[in-house]
Amino acid sequence: MNQMLNQLVSKYLHQTQELFGNTLYFSNKDSDVNFYEFGDINSDIVFIKKISSDKDEQIIFSKILKALNLSEDQIFIIDYINSNIKSDKKLRALISQLNSKIIVSLGSDISQFILSTNENVDSLRTKNHFLKETKVIPTYSLTNIKNNLDLKRHAWNDLKVIL
Repeated sequence: MNQMLNQLVSKYLHQTQELFGNTLYFSNKDSDVNFYEFGDINSDIVFIKKISSDKDEQIIFSKILKALNLSEDQIFIIDYINSNIKSDKKLRALISQLNSKIIVSLGSDISQFILSTNENVDSLRTKNHFLKETKVIPTYSLTNIKNNLDLKRHAWNDLKVIL
């Protein structure tokens, strides 16, 4: 019976993957979870970004990883939901547990949250930041990059230090 159930679940997940790709999102309406985690928490590089179902933003993120010679299985990703991000104790606890070398924060809200500041991302980009001994690279959100392609060059200048 268990083997048959496992085969059915495996078949369903394979079909879902063919339809929707490799990322699955599970939701619990009664939950107070404001973020989702993907990958190995012990990765050297962590990307923290706002969750998006926008295909163009997903393509931009994939192109960023490709340009950095990275794949999703080499990094840890935290996708946050924009509700009360600046007061999320669970997310702050998760970030404080990270032992990565680099945290890339995509967008003003998450950059301000991580660095405990109200400075905008334009100002944050011009300075070196560390959280404990981890380098924090604040840059533009995927939405901002998508809506203003001039920011793509600036984001690349921020991120190429990873190479």
